Order: sequence, then C-alpha cells, then structure tokens
Amino acid sequence: MKKQRLLGFLTAAAMCITTLPTMVHAAETAGTVPAAELCEQIAPHQNNDYSYDPNGTGFKDYMGEFFRIGTCLNGWNAQNRQATDFIKKHYNSVTCENEMKPDSICVQSASSNDNIAVSLSKAAPILHFAEQNGIGVRGHTFVWYAQTPEWIFKEDMQHNSGNFVSPERMNKRLESMIRNTFDAIKRDYPNLKLYAYDVCNELFKNDGGGFRGDGGEFSNWWRCYHSDEFVINAFKYARKYAPEGCKLYMNDYNEYFVTKCDDLYNMAKKIIAEGDYIDGIGMQSHMHYCDFGYTGSATASKDPQFGTYADAIDKFNSLGLDVQITELDVTTCSKEEGANLFVDIFKVAAERSKGISSVSLWGHCDGASWRQSYKEADGTQGGNPLPFDKNCNPKSFYQNIISLRDTATVFEPQKEEPYLPGDVNEDGEINVIDMTLVKQAIIAGAFDSSAVSRAKKIADVTQDGAVNAD
Repeated sequence: MKKQRLLGFLTAAAMCITTLPTMVHAAETAGTVPAAELCEQIAPHQNNDYSYDPNGTGFKDYMGEFFRIGTCLNGWNAQNRQATDFIKKHYNSVTCENEMKPDSICVQSASSNDNIAVSLSKAAPILHFAEQNGIGVRGHTFVWYAQTPEWIFKEDMQHNSGNFVSPERMNKRLESMIRNTFDAIKRDYPNLKLYAYDVCNELFKNDGGGFRGDGGEFSNWWRCYHSDEFVINAFKYARKYAPEGCKLYMNDYNEYFVTKCDDLYNMAKKIIAEGDYIDGIGMQSHMHYCDFGYTGSATASKDPQFGTYADAIDKFNSLGLDVQITELDVTTCSKEEGANLFVDIFKVAAERSKGISSVSLWGHCDGASWRQSYKEADGTQGGNPLPFDKNCNPKSFYQNIISLRDTATVFEPQKEEPYLPGDVNEDGEINVIDMTLVKQAIIAGAFDSSAVSRAKKIADVTQDGAVNAD
C-alpha cells in the first residue's frame, strides 16, 4: 500500500514539473475578467480631468501620469500666502479639513422639520482659493457618525432632547442636506472643479465587523435607522443632485484590515446592486508602522488580521470601482521605518494607478498635520507624518517617491472571482498535484513578484498569511 502511494506521488510530481512554468499564470488568470474589460468598467467611475506639467518640479508634476496629488486645507491656511503658494506648486486637489463636515455646514436656526439648511461660509476661503486656481476639490463629507449635530436626528430639532425621528422623516432631512449642499456649490462656485465627494465616512466599527451602533461604537445614524437604508439612500440622493463629473465614494480608515475591508466590499456590492450610485472606495490610510503589524511593506503584514494594503486596493478594484487614497499620513517608531512605508505605499499605488485616480495627504507639510506632535506610549516622538517637514522642505525619502515616475511598472487590475484555498490549478480539487505545484513554485521563487497576488492567496492553504504546502 505504501509502495503504491509513493508511486502515485512520484507520478503526480513528474506531471507537475512539466506544468510548473504555467502554474502562476494559471492561478492568476483563472476566474478573472480580462484586465482590459475591468479597466473599461473602472474608467467611467474616475474623473481624470486634472492638469500637471510633465516638466514641472511639483509633487503633482512628478506623479501626474499616475494620479492627482492632493492635500487637506483649513480656512486659516487658505488665507496664508506661504501655504497657498506651496499648495499651488505641489498639489492639484484639496479637501476641506473640517469645513464641509455636517457640523460646519448645517444651520439649525434656518432648518425646518423636513429641510436641513446649509451654509458654506466656513468653507468659503478654501473653495474660493480652489476655484480661482483651477484646483480640484474632494467634498468631505455627508454621512458621518462624528461631527454631526444631534439635533438633525431629533423630532424637535433640539440638541440632546426629543425622540429620534422616523427613518421616513430622516430620509427627507438627509436628501435636503445633500441637495442644499450641491445647490450652494453650483450657485456660489460655478467654476469649481468638484471631482469627488465622500458620501459616507467611517460607517463601520474601528477594526471592522459591522456597522457602528449595531452592538457597539456610537452612531446616531444607526440609532435612527437600525439598518443600512441610510447608506443606500445617501448615495441615491448624491447621484441625483451632484454636479456633472463629481464622483461618489465610501470612505473609511483601517480599510486594509481583513474584516473591515470585507465590510466595505460587501456594502459596495449592495449599493451596486441598487444601480449606478457609487464610484469608488476612499482609503483614508492613516498609518502607524508600529501598531498596524507592518513588516515595512504595503504588500506584507506580520499579522493576517491586518491583511495587506495592496490586497485591499485589488479587492475594491475587482468590483469595477475606483480607489482614492484620501487622508494619507504615516506615524512611526523610527524615521527609517516611516520612510520605507511611505515609499512603498506610493509604489503600490503607482503600480495600481489604472484603478486609483487620486492620492491625498492629510496636510501639505508636517506643520499643518493633525499628527505632527504624535508620541508613542513611551513618550518618544512618532509624529512628523508627511513627505515635507514642518518648514515644508522635502524629506530625504521624497526623492524615492518621485523617482517612481521612471521606475514603477503599472499593473492591469484584475476582477477576482471566488477560489478554493489550496486548489492551485483551480480544477475544483485539492490534491497532491496542487501540493507539488506549490512546492515547486516556492523553490523557483515564483511567488516573489507582487503581481501574483491571486496565486499567493490560493497557495495559502491554511489561510494563515503564508504560502505553504503543508
């Protein structure tokens, strides 16, 4: 019996050796939509109407062939000549840091039971600056559990008093807030390049596992609806009233954690099933090297629960949706680690730029960052999270980022279909042939390329984050 098993194994191994050169290719292409077709699906969800100078020396110019480069901006810096001159040179997108969040635009005194009045007065310096200089704007945000006044949800429209309104009445208020915001933008800033809007922000629990408010983590939206109705409706209203060319996004942080990535993916699929209402996923990308399990690479992780940054992008793109990196900054326990991770994130983004239309930093330089004074638990400095220091001078690793213009290889996005872990040749069975293929591919170094992510996942037989054949 043992002799027969050994003979069978050797026969299978011999068969596998002849198929080794095509093993990775088969695992990558089986169960996928042709890359060109997926690119055609993603393209209508992108607004790529932006300008840059291929011979220029700004950050936006070096990265312009890949995507927009953006930053957040507050009202004070929008009126600071030194800040605005720097932004005009380096960025072709701005996001209001706080000035377009619900607590900044909703006017209680002018609102009625079914209508939320809106004022853009706090955002005016930023929107005026962007319009005058032809800089694109990301709107941020409509639906958020934070920085949203409680009176919006109450019957008497008073803070901390009254009962929550019915979902039917809240739908009217939500629609009016979105409609009135877009109407004000069209009226007051007719030449504004509003190319994107975060319709919903931070819907899910901190590390994923469902909606905020559904058994944990506060959200008045959930307390009012007790379902995802408000998410779907918000996207429907936004599509109805948004200016032409304004693409619509669902934005969140910890978006590369496996469970949270699944939350975003599944919600996006549900919105897509309702019709053409969502254009993409916003990946906030507030990174911290030490806490998030990184090995120093956006394509690797110390802990499988964190997933990988690259896999999250690929998963969102596989829906035929765009990805925008919306609030990127990196705090770290050492400058070298932070530099490596920053460069690697841009490398991953550049490689996937056919599915990424914008990368925005959360601050134009360290002096404008909300995390500039971040400290570790032991008191050591861990802030300074951007490519430009507090005086807006480029850091040493900035050169490694902009050199990607000449070195990055752009991949075609792939639409992934379900697979069976361990079924390397995807014939519907897991057997000795699959085991031998994995071992041979490991020996040949076939898994070393970041372009074979599907093959790596299929070959991760035990789903522990490692390629193995045991």
